Amino acid sequence: MTKRTTLIFTAVIIIFFSIITWTTLNTISSYRGISATAATAGNAFFNNQIAGILPVSVSTTMLVYFTASGSLIAVYCKNNPIFYNIQQRIGYDAFIKKALLRTAIVATLSSLITSLYEILLITLMIHPIDLMFTENQNLSSGLGFFDNGSLSGIVIFIALSSLGWGVYASFIFSVGLFIKKTPVYLITGAVIGTILIVAPALISNAFNRTLVPFLNLFILPTLIVPGQMQLVGNGPAITPVYSSFIIATTIYITVTWALTRLWIVRKQKVG
Repeated sequence: MTKRTTLIFTAVIIIFFSIITWTTLNTISSYRGISATAATAGNAFFNNQIAGILPVSVSTTMLVYFTASGSLIAVYCKNNPIFYNIQQRIGYDAFIKKALLRTAIVATLSSLITSLYEILLITLMIHPIDLMFTENQNLSSGLGFFDNGSLSGIVIFIALSSLGWGVYASFIFSVGLFIKKTPVYLITGAVIGTILIVAPALISNAFNRTLVPFLNLFILPTLIVPGQMQLVGNGPAITPVYSSFIIATTIYITVTWALTRLWIVRKQKVG
């Protein structure tokens, strides 16, 4: 990585966390006048997630940052004439495995660090997150499955969300293999993410909500913010969160694998 590239990535990281800081402080300000407890701090954290009270612009920024930060270099190399030398040296399979691993790790760690940073700000400005949470379901906004007034809810949510971002970023990379313009790839995570939120809702309404249990396995929040948002059908109000996350993860990983294999087969045939 050149010095110029390092400076660009550093600037992007600073800008991203500046946006996260501004957004988190705005969320914190909305809790003025509310009793400052550990449970309130937890509720503020969940409201600061996608499907919470985040502005659309910030959610879009997260979709771009988490999906592109670990995969952009690989996509750039793939779209560059020098890729011929890379694939001659290490082969398509090794290139894909290395790129997928880096993409998943960077996205997972980026999400984890972002969540911990948000908790730090909320802890300092509202109330410390402690081990003695009191159960208080009334604090929850929306579905809020993990926003139950317990520390374990926050820990489990962060773990699942971080893993989900790694899976989603890998999926976006597999789509990006078929995109020949690197600047276009930059917005792919946000574009597909928006489709994966809007399309299931439209399909659900078109079929009188009978497909809700199935569609909840594909809607993006199930993967990246589990328990925060679901489609509501005519049957049970809530699709099981844990099983939905596991099945959604399996689906996204399977599609990612299929797309990467398709790309490798095509490259081996036509170059």
